[in-house]
Amino acid sequence: DELLSLYFALRSLQAFTRHSRDTLLTSLPHLHKILVVFLTNISQLIVALPHPTSASLRAKSKGECSKSVVTLSGTCGLPEVLLMMRSTMYQTFAAMLPTQYSSRFVPLLNMLADDVTRTLPNDFPVAEFLSQFTHADDALLDLVDPYSEAGKDIATTIRLIMSKLYTSAASGELPRDAVSDVTASSYFSNPASGASSNVMLMPWDAWLNPARPLGEQCVSAEWAWRRSAIDLLAIVMNSAEVSEQARTAVLAHLLKKRDASEEGGAAHGKKAAPAASQHSDIGVIPTIAIFAYVREHVRMRGARCAPPAEPMMQVLKLSVEGMKEANPAVRRLHVELLALLFYVHHQQTDSPIVPRILQQLGTDTTSELTPVRASVALLCGSILRSFASGGEGGAEAVECPYIASIVPSLIKLAKETAQPVRLWMLYAIHLSMQAAGASFTPFLKDTLRLATAHLLADFFESPLVLWVVAELVRSAATACLQSKDMAADIREESTSRIMGMWNELKHVRYVGTGNGAAFATVCTEAVSVSTASMIVKLSPPAPRQLRDLLELVGLKLLPSDADGSTACAVRAAAARCLTELLPLQASLPDEKAVVQEPGQLFVLLERASCTESEALKTLILKLIEGRGLQQLPMWLQTLKEIILALPPKAAAAEPPPGATPTRRGNSEDGGGQDEHDDGASMAAAQPEAPAGSEPYRAPRGATKIFAMRCVQLLLEQASPDDPMHFQVEMSRHLGGAPADPTAARAAGPSQRMVSHLDVLVGLAAHGCNSDERSLAEEGLRLMLLIVRRFRHTRDVHGQEDMAHCPPLLVQFEAQLAASIRHNMRQDATPSTTCLALQLLRDVILAKACNSPQRLVALIVQPFSSPVFEPDPLFCEFASTRCFLQRLSCACEILDTDGDESAMIAHISDLGRWIELALRDCAVSLAGLPLQSLKTYRPSCFSLSDYKTVQPCFREALPSLLRGACALSTQLSRRPPAKAAGGDAPAPADLPRLAMGVSVLGLDDQKVRSAPSVENAGVYLRTAREMLLYASSDGGARMGDVVTRQHLLDLLGRIWGSIARDSAKLAPLLGQLVELVHAISRELWHTKRPKEPPPTDDASGVTWSDGLRDGSEEARSGLAVLGAYVFAILGIALRDPAFLEDAPRIALALEVLVGWLLSSLRDASDGRPGGSDEEAKEDAEEEELVAAALSADQIDDHHVAPAGTRCPWMWLMFQSPFPVGLMQAHTAVTLKHWRSVCTILSSAQLAGCADDRLRYLALMSSKLSKLLIDALGSGDATPTPVDERQIVYLFALLVPAVAGLCTVLQQIASARRELDRSARARSSALVSKCMEDVRGVLLQGSQHANAKISQTAMTSL
Repeated sequence: DELLSLYFALRSLQAFTRHSRDTLLTSLPHLHKILVVFLTNISQLIVALPHPTSASLRAKSKGECSKSVVTLSGTCGLPEVLLMMRSTMYQTFAAMLPTQYSSRFVPLLNMLADDVTRTLPNDFPVAEFLSQFTHADDALLDLVDPYSEAGKDIATTIRLIMSKLYTSAASGELPRDAVSDVTASSYFSNPASGASSNVMLMPWDAWLNPARPLGEQCVSAEWAWRRSAIDLLAIVMNSAEVSEQARTAVLAHLLKKRDASEEGGAAHGKKAAPAASQHSDIGVIPTIAIFAYVREHVRMRGARCAPPAEPMMQVLKLSVEGMKEANPAVRRLHVELLALLFYVHHQQTDSPIVPRILQQLGTDTTSELTPVRASVALLCGSILRSFASGGEGGAEAVECPYIASIVPSLIKLAKETAQPVRLWMLYAIHLSMQAAGASFTPFLKDTLRLATAHLLADFFESPLVLWVVAELVRSAATACLQSKDMAADIREESTSRIMGMWNELKHVRYVGTGNGAAFATVCTEAVSVSTASMIVKLSPPAPRQLRDLLELVGLKLLPSDADGSTACAVRAAAARCLTELLPLQASLPDEKAVVQEPGQLFVLLERASCTESEALKTLILKLIEGRGLQQLPMWLQTLKEIILALPPKAAAAEPPPGATPTRRGNSEDGGGQDEHDDGASMAAAQPEAPAGSEPYRAPRGATKIFAMRCVQLLLEQASPDDPMHFQVEMSRHLGGAPADPTAARAAGPSQRMVSHLDVLVGLAAHGCNSDERSLAEEGLRLMLLIVRRFRHTRDVHGQEDMAHCPPLLVQFEAQLAASIRHNMRQDATPSTTCLALQLLRDVILAKACNSPQRLVALIVQPFSSPVFEPDPLFCEFASTRCFLQRLSCACEILDTDGDESAMIAHISDLGRWIELALRDCAVSLAGLPLQSLKTYRPSCFSLSDYKTVQPCFREALPSLLRGACALSTQLSRRPPAKAAGGDAPAPADLPRLAMGVSVLGLDDQKVRSAPSVENAGVYLRTAREMLLYASSDGGARMGDVVTRQHLLDLLGRIWGSIARDSAKLAPLLGQLVELVHAISRELWHTKRPKEPPPTDDASGVTWSDGLRDGSEEARSGLAVLGAYVFAILGIALRDPAFLEDAPRIALALEVLVGWLLSSLRDASDGRPGGSDEEAKEDAEEEELVAAALSADQIDDHHVAPAGTRCPWMWLMFQSPFPVGLMQAHTAVTLKHWRSVCTILSSAQLAGCADDRLRYLALMSSKLSKLLIDALGSGDATPTPVDERQIVYLFALLVPAVAGLCTVLQQIASARRELDRSARARSSALVSKCMEDVRGVLLQGSQHANAKISQTAMTSL
């Protein structure tokens, strides 16, 4: 009892170590010391106790008849408990990093070396144990036993008998993975249990797979102990802390010779070949340990360095002699060990191992011993496979530099007909082709010729040979497809031979159990079917040949009584092959369907498992994607029969003669509702099956769930904008017909999705109302998709006015409401409740109900509670996720419906919970450590779920912000009296919380990718709405306001996250312009405060008042704000996509005009800066005027002054405004251009008259130059586009010249004296401008075109 308690504690420690290796053991490294101390004490105890394999202990344990532990398959005594303690201790060490217990290496290596060399019991299953270390695909080679005189199928028969115990396939067929390349030994044996009856199984092991039978996961004590000892020895031996001397000593101990009697179980009681008896004296288990060490060496170090040289030479001699072993599994072990030695030493030029192995390949091909020749053949393929897999260590694959020496040695054995050489040789050719790929091309011609000869020599006589030849043909086809540089004649001959062999192999059929090698026939058929797709790629067939091939593969999926395959492996291969060949079906002239009856696929799916099931599901989905809409009635009928558990129509019994058939209404006129009513269909009596046929069985839940997904996929194939599928055919008096009436008539009503809406809703409602959670969730997803696709479909029947047609979904309000209520019960799971909430939201937004108030009450019911109440049936995290989903749906309804929303009546409760959820969201997304949040009291989650709920808040954040925006809109519309003393106060912290959470969303570094464009748009909208609400009357009544600094910080975050990201900047330019427009409009179009607040306390001042109080901080803030606005406008007015958006162009120009006026007003009040700055600007103006007077045409960079007086003038002619925008947005552009000219000529800006004069003169000169170039000589007839452009330029020139004249009058009437230099500059610039204008008017009035001449005279 004490040992059992200690063992259970050790097993728990092992589970903790395995599952906490990358979590707690990483964050708390001191735990490793505790683990090592505990394991050290355990190891000392184990060493002090007798070894569990000692004969004296086992005899004493049996003699005393002590109490034994009852296990899954027998009993477990004291030796078994000690073995499991050793095994668990080794597994715990292996789960840790070797550096963490390096101080225990010496005693640990002593224990491991002793355990590995312990004597094997006679009944230990060595072959099955070997299969855990060698390639499972090679196990079929063990089935050929040349020393068995009774028959070559004895080993196969044994494994077939074992398959009845350990396989989970139905009716004795191959296991579910039989279609893969896993071979016979792993098919028909349970490698973990072996032959021992003492099995120890821990049901609470965290790595136990509940989906698999427990018997497959049982572990015998002997098996687990030896396996864990070998694994840990390989890990420790390859640790950097182990010296070369220690490695050499351990390897020498493993290579020590022992009596062959100690390994009595090595050959399973069989008599070994005489030549091999003297070479089996070191034992199989030590050889496996050496093999595991070399393989771990390759995995950790690769081929950079080699293991100790002297022991490796002994291993080489051992394995070369081991190729003579009688046991084929042991021979394969030695072959793979030689292949690893070859790989690990191929870069060591001073090592003699590679030359020795190559020499052995050349000499042993002529050996008299058939096991040696067979091993040489397999060694050739294993070496190439080692290079292709990076030495089986996960390294990068490299091409074998010795392929020219290895493959010829293999071809020398190609004429062998004696077993096992023949099978091993053909399999080695298959391995070589698979590993070398295109590099095998030079040898492809000869190998295919020899393979053809072997195939024709004894066709259907040796199923194992046929299986290997089929694998060889598939590998050859793959090599041909991979080779791009193959000569044309070689490719043609190789393709011809591959086609010839495949044409023979395709006739192999598994017709039932026969001799012991029947499973080989199944595998041959499966491989030949899977090769069909490669044959098509290798040699594209004619349409008739392709049709025949599709029929050949499709026959495998027919029922067994219709000549279909009875093997699950073959059906799975056929399903995968048809999936790959489906795209070629369109090339057939008649486009004959690959599968005529989709219901038959569901019959197969109902009985399939794992691999076959996945292959059939993939085929069904591809069929729906390819021809689902063309065969819409057939697929809907098939899926309906599966979901509603109806027998197929073909299987329904015919009514007796003279019986009156039940009348079924016409589905087109609404009388066929019983046909689609799931309740009526399931309540009806099921027809009896015909005599001799299998009775009908209702589909499983998994099949129904998959059928529901198929209905979703079928609905997704139709485009949401396709009126043929989602619009009811309208009467002529209602205004029209479908967009493509010809296509609609050709398709017919049955081909339109809207004609089957009642069926779709019925199927979805059947799934939604199911008590099975998975089926209910799929039904909710289908119903969600139906509502989203048919939300714009109108019920036009019986309506007089198209504008007042209700949604067609209103007819199904009862089914929708029932589906929602059923999945929002108190005992419903959180996942189904979340889907039901989404469905409820979509139904309300689609107006698919006559009374939305009742549905809204289902959402807002928990919001009336003052605190968040988790569901006691589920964990708090699930309750938080469900509550956030409920709140998100309510916010989306409030935001979308606006004033018409039924949510308005609950706005007080909703506003309170939005504020609380935003506060929790801010805490969750801030990334603070949990220690900093101990004093915080969350409203929507528990602090223990702090990190777990972060993805939930991140997902719900955009919807919560949308609700906050809609809430602020509703609150701002309240009358002041109601807002001040109404039924509930407005959320005081809503603006700052919403803006702060928006910043967190923009800067969230824990998201794998940056915020999406849609979410970033929500953040911008939130900033705009909250800023406006904070500066409104409702915001002014709040105690905590949004200040000037909050605004500037927000703009800085937006600029850093969006404006600097070109991927998000382009689609969000419009919303950025809307944001700066809202800020600018609030600044320039509201009244200034009469009594500015004190500048030393700005915490209680709103951002708009803080920017207008006239203080130095306000001017600095305005300058920063203006810089952001200027940059955004500059980017927007140069973006081609933005220039096509007329409403936002108007907003951008309005912002430009407002900031231009503010800049000129500030310049008129007084220039900031000293004399040095003014002198610099005067020098720049001198340069500008000189360039304008001397040049014939003013360049763009000389249009506006380069000084700091008015940078907004840079956007004139440096952007498409005004000339470039006149073509697309004439009215808007001309309106704002006139506003610009009016501002520049305003008498209120008398302080900067000289600047305004120069601005107008430069702009008039620029427009005049453009007009002169457009008018040309005046003789040529202009095109309509040129004529329109000239008229537009005149329209722009008139307000500019008029403004110039107005400013001249203001200067003259004010009798303002300018200094001499300023007067000279202004006089020269105005004179040049007038000269240009005079030239334009003269040239325009004399133009040959009457419209242009009239425009010029009108302008004059």
